[in-house]
Amino acid sequence: SINNKRPLNRKLSAINSFFDFAYKRGWSDTKHKIKQAKIPKTLPKFLTKEEILSAIENIKVKSWLDLRDKALILFIYATGLRISEVLNTKLSDIEEGWVKVIMAKGEKQRVVPIAEVALNAINEYLKTRKCTSEYLFVNKNCKPISRISAFNITKKYFNTSPHTFRHSYATHLLQNCTDIRSIQELLGHKSIETTMIYIRIVCLMTLSHKL
Repeated sequence: SINNKRPLNRKLSAINSFFDFAYKRGWSDTKHKIKQAKIPKTLPKFLTKEEILSAIENIKVKSWLDLRDKALILFIYATGLRISEVLNTKLSDIEEGWVKVIMAKGEKQRVVPIAEVALNAINEYLKTRKCTSEYLFVNKNCKPISRISAFNITKKYFNTSPHTFRHSYATHLLQNCTDIRSIQELLGHKSIETTMIYIRIVCLMTLSHKL
């Protein structure tokens, strides 16, 4: 099973590290390497649009930090940005309903549209924010929030990671007949093969509805 293969591969990796160490020290004339067990790729987890919006509506707003949480979740879902890109977003990167992604994977730059519902949530959050910062999402000390903080926010309301909203974004775009090349560009994927996994998700969903 997959669960048995993962600990096996960790042990094999440790053994291979020892073989590499022994070869570099001259204890062995041959650089041995044991092949690891193949683990099939699992499909990304995603949420439905209804699940996301329903949970957002149920967020109890007691302070500007609650409005920040709401804006953060909607921003991730509305743009499909990686969490590293979200946390590095500055106020100056947002203009006329678009966000300029500066620190993307592989140093690529792209411009992504922001859904109106997310823009409204961001404006509401910024109006009540108790500090000034060039960064869009900050903590109570006005410092950019960390990856751990972002994870804790999505865990609190959805029991999942920020990356689930990126998967949801891509899946919903495909369901709405957005072409795969456009989705690739919006996500900032270098290879189209990485984006193709969402086609598998939608195909499996379609088949399950027909059964």
